Amino acid sequence: MGYTDKYLLEGEHVTYRTHLHWIIYIYPILLFIVSIVICGLAVKYCTPKKDSLISKIPLYVGYAVMAASAIWMCIKWISQQTSEFAVTNRRIIIKSGVFQHEVTELRLNKSESLHFTNNVLGNLLNYGNITVSTGDQNCTYKNISDPEKFRYEINKQIDNQNNVNPTVEQQNAPQGENKAEQQ
Repeated sequence: MGYTDKYLLEGEHVTYRTHLHWIIYIYPILLFIVSIVICGLAVKYCTPKKDSLISKIPLYVGYAVMAASAIWMCIKWISQQTSEFAVTNRRIIIKSGVFQHEVTELRLNKSESLHFTNNVLGNLLNYGNITVSTGDQNCTYKNISDPEKFRYEINKQIDNQNNVNPTVEQQNAPQGENKAEQQ
């Protein structure tokens, strides 16, 4: 049971969930590949001369870079596993962090605009960024998997709320006008 499920309000349910895209692993993977190249070149060109420490430095640098990339990849994995992006019928809930949680909850009825961006690679691999604006706050969520679906679900829930909770003008309008507007 995740954060979102644990803190749902009465009558609230999750309509869509997404997560961080696997693209977050690209830099640690590239660094790991660089470390393999460093180690390979060190083994090939730095032959040990009587086990001298200086001749082994490139190999140790390669090992250090490999260890750093593995740690970085583990950090990204933990980040992906502990991040939650959810749309409910009332709120947008974003949670990240393991030891120190950062939680953003935006009420759908307070959302003023949605801004969606991705680059060419994001378009091909289906990831991007979404910015949700309220009166005093802009929240940007980066590297979200399938951001267009996330945006669609937010808009869908906003429309559902507007249909369930008609505005004061719609409530006070004569019945004939409401029927004309619906057609």
